Amino acid sequence: MKNKLFILVILVLSLSACATSPDRTKQALAKDRELPFRDASMMENSVTKYGISIAATRVEKSMQKEMFASNLESNGYISLLVTVTNNAPQKVLVRAHESLIVSGDLQVPQTDADRIKKKFRGKASVGPALGAPPPVYENLKKMMKDAVNTTFFKKSLREGILHPGQSVSGFVFFDKTSWPVGEKNLRVVFQTLRKLNNFEIDVPVE
Repeated sequence: MKNKLFILVILVLSLSACATSPDRTKQALAKDRELPFRDASMMENSVTKYGISIAATRVEKSMQKEMFASNLESNGYISLLVTVTNNAPQKVLVRAHESLIVSGDLQVPQTDADRIKKKFRGKASVGPALGAPPPVYENLKKMMKDAVNTTFFKKSLREGILHPGQSVSGFVFFDKTSWPVGEKNLRVVFQTLRKLNNFEIDVPVE
């Protein structure tokens, strides 16, 4: 009887350790999820201007949980997955931080990903594993928060140069309370590098 009890205790401890191991937390799993690679010009409702194609899709709750380990929308944020493909002969700068929603005369700036990241870092917590010393579980919480940092950094649409033939994907976020009803477009700003001219592309979103 004692042997059976000992084996049961060992099994429970092992399962607790596995369930709370750093590489199995939902935050760590989300960090390692890669964005789907697609050519924006082949996507539904894409818009092409000056050889630059762009598509934007409002992200379903299931994908939010897969990519961010959280339902962003229930926490007050609309997320759009934006894909940009450069089929022009010259490289361009994607001025991602200037992206905004346009609906009639209304313009809604995006919410900075670093601000959202701080909110979800605070939600990253775990109870102490059975039999685990406090330093172990405190270290696990730190690793979960670090995973949240990496997730938002890697998956947000960031400013950068897009070379001919390249595609880039990333998320932009908007405060749900400011999200307009009716028809709306996501506006992304680009800059040519030869003459330093700016141009905008508007793409419809739901």
